[in-house]
Amino acid sequence: PFTVTLSQARELEALAKSLGRVLSVFHNRRWDSDFLTLKGLLAEGVLGEVAYFESHFDRFRPQVRDRWREQGGPGSGIWYDLAPHLLDQAITLFGLPVSMTVDLAQLRPGEQSTDYFHAILSYP
Repeated sequence: PFTVTLSQARELEALAKSLGRVLSVFHNRRWDSDFLTLKGLLAEGVLGEVAYFESHFDRFRPQVRDRWREQGGPGSGIWYDLAPHLLDQAITLFGLPVSMTVDLAQLRPGEQSTDYFHAILSYP
């Protein structure tokens, strides 16, 4: 993740500004071919009005690995690892939602961080 808290992000922003530097987050999933194709189809109106959109990463990893993403602590877990990419894509395509509901869980035995999430973004 870029940062774990808003205060950390603001601190980095102030530091960059004081140094005359540009601070930016690299959202690499904006350049995935499936996303670019969908973005183009929406822009051309090929799909018409979108009433429902679903996006997810599916992976099966029954064993917890010894990696920072799967250890407990700030910034760990799948919510910080993958959710920013999916949320960025949805917001890029459809704008800011009016509300968001998120379900987070630890499903695997021995898991110390969030290894499951389901987010619902609601639009008018």
